[in-house]
Amino acid sequence: MATQFTPADMVTLATDAHSIDLSTAGGQTRAFRNANPGGKIGGIFNKQAVMDILNQNGCVGLRYYFGITNVLLPDSNIRAERNPTLILCGVKANGNDMETGLLAEQSWACPPHCSAPNSLNS
Repeated sequence: MATQFTPADMVTLATDAHSIDLSTAGGQTRAFRNANPGGKIGGIFNKQAVMDILNQNGCVGLRYYFGITNVLLPDSNIRAERNPTLILCGVKANGNDMETGLLAEQSWACPPHCSAPNSLNS
């Protein structure tokens, strides 16, 4: 399933800007929305959660995993069954997960926590 990172992979990761133009990003998010009508289209993590992971000793990047939630949402009676989520974890210089480090998942899903309509969500 997994391919181990080579030193060259890690150099590429360290120098890759990971940037994308708005038109391409909008097309990709639109394709996702079209394939998942009425579903969750995104979420938000606060800066501190992301920085806490990135600021761990030995962390060189951020990896995400897809997951499915099936929990009662905080401060509500809404059961979030079968909703997609992202799990965030730090990455070591050798490309391995910092699985015993900090993890993040409790993002605020969109909908209902969405931005005003824009090229990424409409």
